[in-house]
Amino acid sequence: MSINKKNNNNQTEWSDNKWEQEQIFTGQGKDYGIAYKFRKSSVKLKRSKNYIIIALVVVVSIVAVYFSGSLIVTSVSNLSNSSGVVTAPAIDYFAVQSGEYSTIEEATLQSQRVREIGGAGYVYKKDLTYKVLVSVYEKHEDAESVVSKISDTLPRAEVVTLKSPEIVMDYNLNEQDSKCLSDALNVFHSIFSKLYSISTSFDLGETTFAMAQLSVLELLNEFEQVYVPYSSVFGNTRDVRIASLTYKLSVLQDELDKLADPMALQENFSINIKYSIISVCLARAYI
Repeated sequence: MSINKKNNNNQTEWSDNKWEQEQIFTGQGKDYGIAYKFRKSSVKLKRSKNYIIIALVVVVSIVAVYFSGSLIVTSVSNLSNSSGVVTAPAIDYFAVQSGEYSTIEEATLQSQRVREIGGAGYVYKKDLTYKVLVSVYEKHEDAESVVSKISDTLPRAEVVTLKSPEIVMDYNLNEQDSKCLSDALNVFHSIFSKLYSISTSFDLGETTFAMAQLSVLELLNEFEQVYVPYSSVFGNTRDVRIASLTYKLSVLQDELDKLADPMALQENFSINIKYSIISVCLARAYI
């Protein structure tokens, strides 16, 4: 499959962030040549045998040209049926932030305090300072409610908006490949919402640790249904934005794997799932 990029101007609002510091792999594929070893025969072929070999080469060449022509026609047909632009809508998330610090050491200390009260303690860098996040929500009022509850313990807590801009990718793709890309772009918010629901139910005592892990495992299976076909189509694509998306999907998969790990400790689950929710949110913001 070939991809012809038309537009690559979709930029995020934040320029200095942990995701930009991550290495972006532009594909693992390599061009391999097939080497054939030749050696001189000690016995010369008769002229008749030479004619036979030449005839076979001509026939093979004709067949190869025919099939390569068929492949070219198929490729052009796919591009002519391209569905054009693939998008994912802009989303605003609302985070409870417990402070920002000039050094990573200060932020790490605050992160430990946040984790002691059950928060994620997620540290990331923006605008030359280190932010410490407690948790992230879909609704502003939910974040405000948490701030009011923890203000005595974390007096610097406040609500901040994490903007996840609209994603626009404009490539020449057939309908099936466009769906794979669209599903991959939109799986982040879907996973975010479902993890948030699991986290809330667990914190409220509405579900047990075992049931929460089972829900995460089911969510991981849902993710695989998106990731496997996407990877088969785009896994070795050398386009920078596609490679970035592939990397962020692997981050999402890692977070789900850790939560579903049967060796994970129950007492850390509430904190860890909040941390994973923030990871998914920020991964979506920086594709």
